[in-house]
Amino acid sequence: MLTRVSRWMILGSVGLTACAMQPIGHAREYPCGPGICKVEVTVAMEGTLCVAKLVDPTQTTLRMPGYNGVVIQWQLHGDVERTHEFRDTSIRLKSGSTTQFQHDGAIGGGKKYQIVNKNSDSQTYEYYIKVYSRTTAQVCDLDPFIRNVN
Repeated sequence: MLTRVSRWMILGSVGLTACAMQPIGHAREYPCGPGICKVEVTVAMEGTLCVAKLVDPTQTTLRMPGYNGVVIQWQLHGDVERTHEFRDTSIRLKSGSTTQFQHDGAIGGGKKYQIVNKNSDSQTYEYYIKVYSRTTAQVCDLDPFIRNVN
């Protein structure tokens, strides 16, 4: 017969295993509705490496539930816009259909970048974000996802 503590330990370990089995990159999804889906980006130094980070970590996967023509707009957060910028090559798909996305590129003096998602399929797209220093050759990277759901 299991004691009450033993039962809680078993249930806890089952729960932790279930959490550990979440697919990488898709554990949290941010739902984007019609109109503009805004994503704030900042940068941080990890040792000597510059890393782009999302202000809202749930935006690691942007979920597009059936809306066509949604504008996805990345914006530099806070003081970062004074020291870093988006360029026309800052957001690119790693693989897959390039016809799903229309790149408007860097706008607002490099403070923003936007694309239009045609969202005519049901696929997940990995893309990269590159934020460039305005004064050095430093590039800060991040690899999130866009998931079209139709």
